[in-house]
Amino acid sequence: EVWASDLALWQDAVDRGPRMARSHLYLGDARVAAARREVRPEAVARHREGARSAYEAVVTLDPVQRMLTLQAHNGLAILETEAGDLSGAEGRLARVLAEHPDFVDALVNLGGVFYARAGKSRGADGESLERATQLYERALDLAPNRYEARLNLGACYHLAGDLARAQAEYETVVGQAPDSGTAALNLGLLYLHRSSDEPTGGWRQRARGQLQRAVRLLPGNASARRALEAAQETAE
Repeated sequence: EVWASDLALWQDAVDRGPRMARSHLYLGDARVAAARREVRPEAVARHREGARSAYEAVVTLDPVQRMLTLQAHNGLAILETEAGDLSGAEGRLARVLAEHPDFVDALVNLGGVFYARAGKSRGADGESLERATQLYERALDLAPNRYEARLNLGACYHLAGDLARAQAEYETVVGQAPDSGTAALNLGLLYLHRSSDEPTGGWRQRARGQLQRAVRLLPGNASARRALEAAQETAE
């Protein structure tokens, strides 16, 4: 696994040069990647705590290259969001963006904070949904090929009930990142949603195709399996 080799590489770099801020930053990123690939709760917690320590080390070292510190705060905000501390993440990212308004990663992650709030309300929190949409659009203005921002923008449209715009964004992402299981899953779910309004079976066939890709690309994802089963049952 690439992430495992990266983790070992940057842990070794930190061990050999404990005052190198960049090594701590990359170790934090490798720890976050490892946590996302783990299924054992204790291993996830260990990697997240390791990431937090690495990012905090960057902040403590206060390197001359200020962007390293901002990237570390961005990483800490990701951990706060994943832990459910949306207020903490929002405040941290707002401070980062006040200093560097065009930091695309921070724009995307702040969009994620507002999208999480909108998702909790099932879209009823229209203010948070609109704010998330604006942040993703801003990120795409700065980085049009940033497919994660486009995928999230599609999710905003989907949650708002604008299926046509969501479909356009998802289909663009599938073209940009054919190995993204999340893009295939989101698009498959949207096609499945649209199949209820169309009796000929075209949307269902499209849904099955995308959900089969999602299951292949996300073999441990129970949501992808359940969605594929639903698409197959609908077709019978």
